[in-house]
Amino acid sequence: MAYTKIINIKTRLDRAVKYILNPDKTKDGLYIGGCNCSPSNAIHQMNDTKARYNKNGGRLGGHIIQSFEQGEVTPEVAFDIANEYASKYLGDRYEVVFSTHVDRGHIHNHIIWNTVSFVDGYKYQCDVWEYKKNIRGISDNICKNRGLSVIEVKGKNESNMHYAEWQAVQAGKTTWRDILRADIDSSIDNAPSLYYFLMEMEKRGYEYKDGKYLSFRCKGMDRFIRLKSLGKGYRDEDVNSRLAGQDYSIVGDNLAKYSSGVFIKPTPKKYKGFQGLVWHYMFLLGVVKKADKRVNNSDAFKEDLFHFDRITNQFKVLNKYGITDYDNLELSKKKVVSNMKSLMEQRKSIPVHSRGLVNLKISDLRKDLKSMELLKVTIPRIQKLTHKDKPKLSTKEDLLRNLRSR
Repeated sequence: MAYTKIINIKTRLDRAVKYILNPDKTKDGLYIGGCNCSPSNAIHQMNDTKARYNKNGGRLGGHIIQSFEQGEVTPEVAFDIANEYASKYLGDRYEVVFSTHVDRGHIHNHIIWNTVSFVDGYKYQCDVWEYKKNIRGISDNICKNRGLSVIEVKGKNESNMHYAEWQAVQAGKTTWRDILRADIDSSIDNAPSLYYFLMEMEKRGYEYKDGKYLSFRCKGMDRFIRLKSLGKGYRDEDVNSRLAGQDYSIVGDNLAKYSSGVFIKPTPKKYKGFQGLVWHYMFLLGVVKKADKRVNNSDAFKEDLFHFDRITNQFKVLNKYGITDYDNLELSKKKVVSNMKSLMEQRKSIPVHSRGLVNLKISDLRKDLKSMELLKVTIPRIQKLTHKDKPKLSTKEDLLRNLRSR
C-alpha cells in the first residue's frame, strides 16, 4: 500500500536535503535525482531563488515521504515513481531533489522542494484539498497505473477522516478524536438534554463553541474539533437524537472502526519500583488488556493517552535497564553515556559508507537517554496522578510499637 505524508521545513533546509541524499541510504547515491536543479548544487540554487525574490523566511521547503508496502516495489520502480511524481506535481514551478532510501526494511521515497517558485517567486501553499487532489491524488494515480495498491477511501465517514488521524489509526495509536468520542459517549449517558450534555463536557475539561456547528476543545488540543467531523453517531443531529433517547447502535461500530486501540498484553511478571508504578498507570489509562475501562477523565490522563507511545518507550527503558528507583536511573544514564562515547570513538575508524549499523546503535542509545531524562518528570507526575506518593497508613502493630517506644 503506497501512502504519502508532507512535512514543512522551517529551519535548516540544507540539513534536510543532505539527509535525503545520504549515500548510505541511497546505495552510494545511485537513487538520487533532481528537477530544475542539480542534486549536488540544489541548496545553492534554492537559496539563490529565495534571494532573487527576497523571500528567505517562513517555510523554507516542502518534504514529501512516499512509502510502499514491504516487498511491493523494487528500488528501481520506487525511484522511477519519485521521478515521475516530482515532474508531474512540482516540475513546472519549483526546484526539486528526490531520492529512494533502501537502507531499511521498507523502501520509501523522499521529495524536497524550494517553496519559492523560480518562475515568479510565488510561495507554495498547501491545504487539505491540495493534499487530497494533488499530493495524494497524483501519487495514487501513478501507483495505480503501475498496478500498486493505494489507500482506498470507502464511504462518507472515512472520506472525512483527517490524514493525521488515518496514520495514527493505522499505527494503532489513540487520537484526540478517539478521546473526544469516548467523552461524548460518557456525557450523553449522564445527560437528559443538550444543556446538561454541555455541562458534562465542561466537567471533563472541554470548552465549546456553539456556532453553525458545535465544536469542542480541551487542554492539549491545538484547535476546536467540530462534531460533524467525528463521523456518524457524533454529528450535531446525531448527538441530539441520542440525547432524545433514540437508539443509536452505530456508535459502538463507529468507535471500533476508527480506533483499534493501543493495548499492552498482560504479563505474569511482577514489576518493582518505578516499573510497577508506570505499569499501574498504563492500566489506569485503559491500555492494558485486563482493564475494562478508563477510570479518570482528567486533562492529564487525556494528554498522556494521546502521547501513549512516549510512556510506552519509558516503560520499555525501565525494563531494559532494570530501573526501579532513582539510583538505578542515574547508574543507567552513566552506562548509556559511556556506551555512546565508546561507539563514537569506534565510528572514527570506520569508513563513512559503512557506518550505518554503528549510527543506528548510537541513535537507539540517544533515544534511551532521552527517555531516562523524561522519567525524572514522568515519575513524580504519575505518583501525583495515581496518589502513589501518599504515606502508607500505619498498621495496628506499628501503632503499638510506637506506644512502647515512648
